[in-house]
Order: sequence, then C-alpha cells, then structure tokens
Amino acid sequence: MHPVTGSSSAIDLTFVTPSLSLNYTWKPVDDLHGSDHLPILLSSNNSISEEKLPHWKITKANWTLFQTQSNNLLTESTPLDNQDSILFFNNTSKF
Repeated sequence: MHPVTGSSSAIDLTFVTPSLSLNYTWKPVDDLHGSDHLPILLSSNNSISEEKLPHWKITKANWTLFQTQSNNLLTESTPLDNQDSILFFNNTSKF
C-alpha cells in the first residue's frame, strides 16, 4: 500500500522451475512506460542459434504412401494392445 495515496499494488513475481532458473536473467527495466511498476525483463542466457529450426511442408507430403505404409504396419500380425506393438511401430516406421 502506498503510504501517501493509500493505493495498493501487487508484487511483481516471475515463476520458473529450478532447472531453468540458471538459464535466465531477471532484471527490472528503469523506464516505467507510464506504469507505477518497473517492467520486468526476463532474458535467456543461452545464445540463439542462427540455424533454422526443422519444419515440415505438409502440403508436399506423399499422403497416399503414408496411408499405405501406415495401413501395412497396423495390419501386420503384431498385436495392437500391448507395449511391444508401440516399440515395433517406432522401430519400423520410416516416415
């Protein structure tokens, strides 16, 4: 509570898991930007790679081949109700 005006405000907090806490720097910014609170700047300590992130061109996928291979894998004699079928699918999938 502000001692002169009697107005109240909330504490500015930032929550992060302990495993990520060392990867970020927390600091208040001096410019209020018209607010009565200092903005908080949360910055990553990791350098950002200029390498592009992988992405998929969904429109160029061969969906007919995908459907055929999926159907073949799912209709083989491998049981679909246990963990072995998941391992089988993951190990034989070439998509």
